[in-house]
Amino acid sequence: MGLFRKLFGQEQSDADSYMDFGPDFVVRLARSLELREWAPGLPSYTKEEQEAIDDTLARFARMTDSVAREHGGEHTSFHPDLAEPIKRALFEAGLSNCAMYHWKAIPMTMAGLVIPVEVESDRCPANWRETASTYLKCYLCNLSPFALLRLAQLIVGCGYKREAADVVRVVLAFPSHARSNPPSRMDVIAAMSTTSFYADSDFAGLYSDSGAYSEESMGRLIREARAVAP
Repeated sequence: MGLFRKLFGQEQSDADSYMDFGPDFVVRLARSLELREWAPGLPSYTKEEQEAIDDTLARFARMTDSVAREHGGEHTSFHPDLAEPIKRALFEAGLSNCAMYHWKAIPMTMAGLVIPVEVESDRCPANWRETASTYLKCYLCNLSPFALLRLAQLIVGCGYKREAADVVRVVLAFPSHARSNPPSRMDVIAAMSTTSFYADSDFAGLYSDSGAYSEESMGRLIREARAVAP
């Protein structure tokens, strides 16, 4: 989990801002949900999570290498300022896909593409703790509010209404954070470069074509969050 530690080893922002809901918040929440692998602190990836990440990284490499070969090269390399945001986005994609396939979709391959097909899921599936843990790890990659939204939608059905309300409070802090803190150019490029690797389209739709946070995405985030904890 070195990626998490590196990402959050920076100075914290002003109190009560969205960016303050990092590892400490996640570890407290995980313990409240009785996620045993979080008891000592930030856990490692499970075998299934690592396989999902590796698969996403491999598919991205195949795509970019294919583009390189079209232009007479062999492999694509990225500027260091872009390489790290792309890595975080691909880790996020792999983990969000893993969680989604745990919970409410199955992967199907069509014309060489992996397509998520949603199935009717239990309100509280037997493996909900594993899924919740994966969403928390996914959130720490990029602090995506949609990772927390999915977590809240999951745990409210398992009877953790107070925790779900706490998560929704954090989610609803994101739009005001987004208005005051436009995304970095490198984060937007990374997101646009990895859009097709997310099974959950909401993660990929966070930014608009103009490079700002998507108003449509913000509206959907607010509506869905309020539906979890009105």
